[in-house]
Amino acid sequence: MKNYFMKVLVLVVTVIMLLSVVPVSAESEFCESGLLFDYTIDLSQLDDEFIEDEDDEFSALQANFSQTGPYRTTSMRSGSHTIFYPQNLGANGVKHPIIAWGNGTGATPSSYTGILNHLASYGFVVVAANTTQAGSGREMIQGIDLMISENRNSRSTFYNKLDTAAIGVSGHSQGGIGAVAASMSDSRIVCSLPIMGTKTRSGSVRTPTFALAGANDRIVTPRMVRSIYTSCTGTAIYAELRGAGHMVPSGRSPSRDILNYTVAWFRLYLMNDTSQYDTFFNSRSGIQADSRWTNVQVKNAPRVPTDPIVTPTPTDPIVTPAPTDPSPERNNWWTRYRFIRLRR
Repeated sequence: MKNYFMKVLVLVVTVIMLLSVVPVSAESEFCESGLLFDYTIDLSQLDDEFIEDEDDEFSALQANFSQTGPYRTTSMRSGSHTIFYPQNLGANGVKHPIIAWGNGTGATPSSYTGILNHLASYGFVVVAANTTQAGSGREMIQGIDLMISENRNSRSTFYNKLDTAAIGVSGHSQGGIGAVAASMSDSRIVCSLPIMGTKTRSGSVRTPTFALAGANDRIVTPRMVRSIYTSCTGTAIYAELRGAGHMVPSGRSPSRDILNYTVAWFRLYLMNDTSQYDTFFNSRSGIQADSRWTNVQVKNAPRVPTDPIVTPTPTDPIVTPAPTDPSPERNNWWTRYRFIRLRR
């Protein structure tokens, strides 16, 4: 009888140990194979280190962009890119900013439908390179070229509906590396948001950059992501999402915290939404006061705006980016700052 109970005890302990290492084993297997994100299930569900409370309020933000925005979205494939965009493009004369996206190693845009559709729901046109190797940034720049060409093509869905002076880049993992590389080589890019990427190219980064890390990321560690921040000579922010592993930006339901601040960053720089200034540059609010984030660092912050633009909330029917044609709005402080820094 004693031996029987010992066998049962050993069996229970073995099962508990196996269950406790499933997330690590799954992540390690993908890491060693080199196919970090080419998966058929949502690996973010395996990352049990990161748990979100759906009932929590995002009180630190000036606005809550974690929920789907006001636009219905759709997508289309165009050559070597997939484009995610609002269905009612150009309604009421709106000109939509452009975001070029890069995937993680081995992944395609279908691995990131959650974040790409989310950005499109707030009025951005996201052109995602279909490549599984986005680290050079070349395919992202090609995506920018594609959208500028489409904006000029009278037969295109995007004809005269894009703000070609408001271009940002983003990407996850190797795509984050590509976003940094693209921003260093293409002066048309206004801002960058690399997610869990790093910097592999020599030289400084002058484009305003928000480098986002996962505090528990064992694939691209926070130290690797921080190398982007340290190389920035312009406006830069570094932040670690508490408890987050490498997979939280991927899949159909990415982290709400990442969605929230990604939209806020691009609204600030690409839509001239100066109401988001405090979200990033006020030490007593926004991401600097958000307990979900840690090790937040900010340098070379722009001056405090004196004429904040009143922008629609996520529940309004239309999100209105800044127009591309010269207008009095082009004389506001933020636009002058943006283009002065771009020319440096």
